[in-house]
Parts: sequence; structure tokens; C-alpha cells
Amino acid sequence: MPAKQQTQHGLPAAEQRAMLEHLAAEIRHRREALGMTREQLAALTTSSPHTVASYESGHRPLNAVFVFQADDALGADRALLRLWDRASGKEPVGDPNWYFRMEAEAAAIRAFEPNVVHSLLQTPTYARSLFALSPLRQSEEQLADRVARRMERAALLDPDHGCVFTFVMDEAALQRMPVGADSARRQLEHVLDVGIRPNVSVLVVPFSAGLHLGLNGAFSVFSFDEGADAGYAPSFEGSRLILNPARVRFLREVFEGVLSAALPRPQSEELIKSTLERL
Repeated sequence: MPAKQQTQHGLPAAEQRAMLEHLAAEIRHRREALGMTREQLAALTTSSPHTVASYESGHRPLNAVFVFQADDALGADRALLRLWDRASGKEPVGDPNWYFRMEAEAAAIRAFEPNVVHSLLQTPTYARSLFALSPLRQSEEQLADRVARRMERAALLDPDHGCVFTFVMDEAALQRMPVGADSARRQLEHVLDVGIRPNVSVLVVPFSAGLHLGLNGAFSVFSFDEGADAGYAPSFEGSRLILNPARVRFLREVFEGVLSAALPRPQSEELIKSTLERL
């Protein structure tokens, strides 16, 4: 007997389809129970009424952004999110998990970092140095596991994955490196190597640009083939997934401001190289 077809998350394909159909039906049931029209749900989820109808009927595959927005709009208290997680074969939703979900599903990612190299551009040594700064006690095994998982995510940068990346960092991120010239050199060389990929742009806002909008903190904007954009803003107080259309629009505008202050790609590359030569 042939083996049952498996999804990429290890669930039987038929089981996953059934779970997603149940989730779509649950969204429709909750919407109708609230007396909410598709037009009203569409407005709250930045989707069109036609798209909502397609999601509910199963004619269009559900995506994480819509499920997250629908859970909030329908007052589901994360019940829809739990169903989505079970259907996709992942752990229950938490901020880090949702960041990784957005990252893996995005068609384009725009990210700004004011002080450090973006996580997808980090070498193992750089990543470990950052993780080791945590005030929480961590064993060597735990540190190694966190570094390994971060390195696995870098596979998203492969052009075959289909995502386009625009990384912008402040020049401070080039200067603030792990102690030791060799570690710093390897990190900057890695940024240059990744930056030549056709789907990756690495741009730098030089000190000469003075103050700029991005200095308030790191953030990312995710765009998808289907559904609205999403934003993400990490902080010590709790990283936030941002889905409110006005707030996501604000993040896009901030990114455009940061982008206008950044050096063009060739000049950014020259700045990284000149920093490397001074080590």
C-alpha cells in the first residue's frame, strides 16, 4: 500500500485539508453568529468581500495574516489561531512563532536595524555573541541550539525560495561588532557575500545622514502574494506583530524615509568594504 501523502509539516495531506476546511467553516460560523456581513469582516481584515467569500468557501487557501486578523475581528480569543497552528503542524502561537511564520510566507521583506546586523545576515559567531548577552542563564547546549535555529532561517535568503529582501542598517551596526577583528571581519564579509544575491539588497544609512526616522528602533514589513501587509517591531517589553492597516502603513512610510537616507547599493557596498579594510 503506498504511503499517505504528507505535507511539508508532516501531517497527512487529507487531514490538513480537512482541518483547514474546518477552520474556514469556523470563521464563517463565528461571523454569522455575530450578525457580521462579509463586507464588514473584509473591512476589519483589509481583505475584499470577494476574498473573504473565497476563504470561507475554501476556494482560496487561508493565510496566516487573514487568520490573525479574523481572530481579532471576531473576538475569537485565539481559538482561530490555535486551529491554524494545528492545521500547519506547528507549536501554539507566540510572538516569535508568528514572526517566523510571517518571515517564511512573505513574498517581500523590508527590514531596518539601527544597531545590529539583521538576524538573517548574521554569522554563527555574531549570533552567539548576541544570544550570550541575555541575562537569563543559558547552557552551552541551549546557546548552540539557538544559533543553529537562526542559521537554519538563513535558507530563506536562497533566491529559489522566492522572497525579495531589502535590508537597511545604520552605519552603527557595522561598527558595533563582537570583540576580535577576525569575528568582525567574517561578519562583514558575510554581509557582502549575501548582498550580491539577486533577491537581496543590503543598504547602509551613513553617519553623515545625521538623525533619521529609523533611529526609534528596529522593525520589519512583510508583503505577501495574498492578503495585506504585516509589520513587526521587536522590543524588550514584548515583540509586536502589527496588522492594523494604519500602523502598517505608518511602518511602510518610515521605511521609505529610512530608505531615502540610505546610500545606494554600490555606495553601501563600498562603505562596508572600507569598514572591513580598517579592521
